[in-house]
Amino acid sequence: MEFEDILNNSFTLKLSDLVVQIQKVAIDNKNIKLGENNFHFLSDIDKNIMNMFDIQSKLVYNNEQLIFVNVFIKRFSDKSYLISNGINQLRYIQYHYEVFAHKIHTILELMKLMINEVFNLGIHPKDCSWENIRKRKELKSYKGINILNAFYVKFKNIINLRHANTHRGIFIDSEMDELSGPLFLYEASEKFDLDMDEYRKVYPKHLLDYQIKKYRKSKVEIINSLGAESFKLTKAFLTSLEEELNRKITAHNKTFTSGGFYSKSKPATS
Repeated sequence: MEFEDILNNSFTLKLSDLVVQIQKVAIDNKNIKLGENNFHFLSDIDKNIMNMFDIQSKLVYNNEQLIFVNVFIKRFSDKSYLISNGINQLRYIQYHYEVFAHKIHTILELMKLMINEVFNLGIHPKDCSWENIRKRKELKSYKGINILNAFYVKFKNIINLRHANTHRGIFIDSEMDELSGPLFLYEASEKFDLDMDEYRKVYPKHLLDYQIKKYRKSKVEIINSLGAESFKLTKAFLTSLEEELNRKITAHNKTFTSGGFYSKSKPATS
């Protein structure tokens, strides 16, 4: 699945239309001042919609970052500059793979925040955990919970890698560990003019270069595959929210007798 497909879902299209309506009304509001924070002028339903749109934008942005990670890992550009700053190929790959793991975890956390916002659960963002969400009766019939769980199950190893990296400074990758030693020796030999003749017979430099290239290729393939899964699950998750969004629109419209959806809102004047 391609990244662009994420936005091609009924929830996103409807939400985007509502945001445009809010902005049109805001432009006509004489109390609105361009370049300033005017959030307090919005009605409660307007604020709710704008918060959803903000979280959705972050979901899309973090999925897009998965593509950027691959762009960087594929090319060890400006090799002399990076190496002169202590960044060899393995460190370069590790750094960007760590970014990938952090972005995957962020996407999961944003899904939880979106559920909290769409269903008005009122959970403080720092307490918006899986345990606090799944026990809420408002979500008893919400099928998106299964998508949230599927995302966690799919990316459990990546998320655990992120936790170990964040809380203990650990990067778990046995293949990289095997390559790090030989690469260190070759780098040290160049820096300190070490005699590597015998070592080169056992472990030629061209073999190490080939293995690193193969390692990078495997990481690119993993990120491509997992990125596509993230795109697919993110789209399914957003689509699952449409029913609740429609319910909100219907409930809001029933309280008014005429006019369009947001023309019926009565923004505060102060």
